[in-house]
Amino acid sequence: MTCSTSSVKLPNTLTLDDMPYRTFTRNQLLVSFLSRIRSRRTEQVFLESRGEGVRKILQDGEAHSGRRPEYALFGDDSD
Repeated sequence: MTCSTSSVKLPNTLTLDDMPYRTFTRNQLLVSFLSRIRSRRTEQVFLESRGEGVRKILQDGEAHSGRRPEYALFGDDSD
Protein backbone atom coordinates (compact mmCIF):
# COMPACT_ATOMS: atom_id res chain seq x y z
CA MET A 1 0.00 0.00 0.00
CA THR A 2 1.36 3.40 -0.95
CA CYS A 3 0.87 6.03 1.73
CA SER A 4 0.90 9.80 1.58
CA THR A 5 0.93 11.74 4.79
CA SER A 6 0.13 15.32 5.64
CA SER A 7 -0.79 17.18 8.80
CA VAL A 8 -4.21 15.48 8.90
CA LYS A 9 -4.43 13.14 11.88
CA LEU A 10 -5.99 9.70 12.14
CA PRO A 11 -7.62 8.59 15.41
CA ASN A 12 -5.25 7.96 18.33
CA THR A 13 -1.99 6.37 17.15
CA LEU A 14 -3.45 4.88 13.97
CA THR A 15 -1.32 5.13 10.82
CA LEU A 16 -2.14 4.39 7.19
CA ASP A 17 0.14 1.35 7.30
CA ASP A 18 -1.60 -0.27 10.27
CA MET A 19 -5.20 0.51 9.24
CA PRO A 20 -5.81 -3.04 7.91
CA TYR A 21 -4.68 -4.55 11.21
CA ARG A 22 -6.22 -2.32 13.89
CA THR A 23 -9.83 -1.76 14.89
CA PHE A 24 -11.12 1.78 15.16
CA THR A 25 -14.59 3.27 15.00
CA ARG A 26 -15.12 6.83 13.85
CA ASN A 27 -18.90 6.75 13.91
CA GLN A 28 -20.41 4.34 16.45
CA LEU A 29 -23.98 5.16 15.40
CA LEU A 30 -23.24 4.18 11.80
CA VAL A 31 -21.49 0.96 12.90
CA SER A 32 -24.47 0.02 15.05
CA PHE A 33 -26.91 0.71 12.21
CA LEU A 34 -24.95 -1.23 9.56
CA SER A 35 -24.50 -4.23 11.85
CA ARG A 36 -28.28 -4.54 12.32
CA ILE A 37 -29.67 -4.12 8.80
CA ARG A 38 -29.69 -6.88 6.21
CA SER A 39 -29.43 -6.83 2.45
CA ARG A 40 -32.74 -7.63 0.76
CA ARG A 41 -30.85 -9.52 -1.93
CA THR A 42 -28.42 -11.62 0.14
CA GLU A 43 -29.95 -11.44 3.65
CA GLN A 44 -26.45 -10.75 5.01
CA VAL A 45 -25.80 -7.89 7.38
CA PHE A 46 -23.87 -4.99 5.88
CA LEU A 47 -21.25 -5.06 8.62
CA GLU A 48 -20.45 -8.44 10.15
CA SER A 49 -17.83 -7.44 12.69
CA ARG A 50 -15.83 -4.42 13.76
CA GLY A 51 -12.43 -4.17 12.19
CA GLU A 52 -13.20 -5.91 8.92
CA GLY A 53 -13.85 -2.82 6.78
CA VAL A 54 -10.39 -1.77 5.63
CA ARG A 55 -9.19 -5.34 5.06
CA LYS A 56 -12.35 -6.11 3.09
CA ILE A 57 -11.94 -2.99 0.94
CA LEU A 58 -8.32 -3.90 0.20
CA GLN A 59 -9.08 -7.56 -0.61
CA ASP A 60 -12.24 -6.96 -2.63
CA GLY A 61 -10.76 -3.97 -4.43
CA GLU A 62 -7.71 -5.94 -5.52
CA ALA A 63 -9.83 -8.95 -6.54
CA HIS A 64 -12.10 -6.70 -8.62
CA SER A 65 -9.53 -4.46 -10.32
CA GLY A 66 -6.26 -6.38 -10.07
CA ARG A 67 -4.73 -3.49 -8.08
CA ARG A 68 -4.57 -3.04 -4.34
CA PRO A 69 -6.39 0.17 -3.30
CA GLU A 70 -4.18 2.92 -1.89
CA TYR A 71 -5.04 5.05 1.12
CA ALA A 72 -3.74 8.60 1.43
CA LEU A 73 -4.39 11.53 3.76
CA PHE A 74 -5.53 14.81 2.22
CA GLY A 75 -6.39 18.19 3.65
CA ASP A 76 -5.14 20.56 6.33
CA ASP A 77 -1.69 21.43 4.98
CA SER A 78 -1.65 24.71 6.91
CA ASP A 79 1.40 23.95 9.12
